[in-house]
Amino acid sequence: MINDTIKTIMNRRSIRTFKPDQVEEDKLEIMMTAAQYAPNAGGRQLWNFTIVQNKEVLENIVLRMVKALGESENKDHQKRAANPNYHTFYHAPTVIIVSGVESTIMIETDCAAATENMLLAAESLGLSTCWVGSASLVLSREDIKRSLGIPDGYKPLYAVSVGYNSSLEKIEPTHRKPNTVNYVR
Repeated sequence: MINDTIKTIMNRRSIRTFKPDQVEEDKLEIMMTAAQYAPNAGGRQLWNFTIVQNKEVLENIVLRMVKALGESENKDHQKRAANPNYHTFYHAPTVIIVSGVESTIMIETDCAAATENMLLAAESLGLSTCWVGSASLVLSREDIKRSLGIPDGYKPLYAVSVGYNSSLEKIEPTHRKPNTVNYVR
């Protein structure tokens, strides 16, 4: 039986084209509440969320990202950095950075669960998102962490681009890889 929750899960897609319109405060608050209700090891909630809506700050991060990718030994990273259309956050008006306490076990899992809750809440609110894991390459630099107000002892793990889809194309359902479920009964 497919209900509204299952429909939201099945309809969510990573969107990489955003309108410049800023996300409403009440929708961001709902997303943050959903993130904070994610399951986490021991119920400790050792995460921090940084909402960035300052375009200048975002563009500075993108410039630093291009430089880091270009200096990487990874050929795919170099190719991405050389693309003049590359933008780490796909020009989204809002980016949410998910950080967790560095010295604790399972923090990546905890923050991933919070990120997924955030993505699903956004989908249910008519917002588009893209989970950007590679942004941690530069977000973890101390000067950037300080400029973003990320608390000491926390490491940025993920970023989520948030906004309204600017694509005029209809979002088609995606097919899932078969034979990925195995039962042992």
